[in-house]
Amino acid sequence: MIDQRKAAAIIDDAHDALNRGDIESFLDFVTDDFVYESNASPGDEGPMALVGKAEFTRFWAPVYKIVSTRTVPEKLSLQGDVVRVRMTAVVTHHDSGSQFTAGYQQLITFRNARFSYIKEIHDAAKLNSFCRFLLSIKNA
Repeated sequence: MIDQRKAAAIIDDAHDALNRGDIESFLDFVTDDFVYESNASPGDEGPMALVGKAEFTRFWAPVYKIVSTRTVPEKLSLQGDVVRVRMTAVVTHHDSGSQFTAGYQQLITFRNARFSYIKEIHDAAKLNSFCRFLLSIKNA
């Protein structure tokens, strides 16, 4: 079992990697059978689940080519084996400079001091609206 201080340090370091757009470094923080779930996905596709490092990379690498992120863990609480994190994020589209700011929750399960499961809970309507906006820029 992981303690709250160690979980917070790992979460900070993992988000720092993503904030640099360094997916490969982020993958050092996850298990090989890592599962990522989100209640929202681009467009109106609804919830999504990605299983394993390759699937995570296949989805997120193209995203990080067009946007940068700045995520900040705001509040963290440990409940049994699950760490609940309240996040604040700013996503910036490289070409237009358009920004999306939102808060969301992460539920994280650790195994051997690595993420084995992350579930993100977003305001799906707000996130989907921003994704549609980005797609309209790309298709314009």
